[in-house]
Amino acid sequence: MREARDASRSLRRFAKRGRIVPEENDPNIRELFIQSYRLIYRLRGNEVEIINFIHGARDLGAIVRKR
Repeated sequence: MREARDASRSLRRFAKRGRIVPEENDPNIRELFIQSYRLIYRLRGNEVEIINFIHGARDLGAIVRKR
């Protein structure tokens, strides 16, 4: 999906553009919405780590609890 790739690449310059993930309540874990999907990423200093790319209908809370 081109839109997801473009969004992830934009994080190089605008890493804090996503909102804080409510299920995590950690300012370093953020998300961007891309159509029906959530691109979830973590800020680590000058790096951005993609954590997950899931459909918005999935229960992220259940996924987080499994970690």
